[in-house]
Amino acid sequence: MRNRRRRLSITACCLFGAALLAAAGCSASGKSASNGAGASESSGVAGASMAGPVVDINVTPSAVASRPKPWVLSTPQSAVRSYLDWISYAYRTGNSSAAKATMISYEEVRVDSYVQFNIEKTQLIDQTLTSITFGKPSVGSTSTLVPAKETWT
Repeated sequence: MRNRRRRLSITACCLFGAALLAAAGCSASGKSASNGAGASESSGVAGASMAGPVVDINVTPSAVASRPKPWVLSTPQSAVRSYLDWISYAYRTGNSSAAKATMISYEEVRVDSYVQFNIEKTQLIDQTLTSITFGKPSVGSTSTLVPAKETWT
């Protein structure tokens, strides 16, 4: 539970930073952060842009078509929700760069490594956030902690 809270705290910090960049007119992908245009679709072959070997995987057309709504990074809560939606899409399609605009480079490396690990095991993760309830945010000078209770399938 402590690790879960710590990851959520780190994620919230990362997303808050991304939200600040978005508010300044920047995005991690170099494209507009308001429309989700920076995300790319999986081609069915993953691993080419990652540290590991190229591995053929079968990504179903329905998995690729299940793109989340465009990310919204304007509040800590919407940034966390966008991150969770896009990271789930990245895990489902084996395309970690799809979630790039919702995280900072530190988190991107972690997610990319985890996606590559799963690809090398010839597996993908199909997870869906079924509910999320946010607690009262704790705003710091450079970050915001957003407690959340999540339910996943």
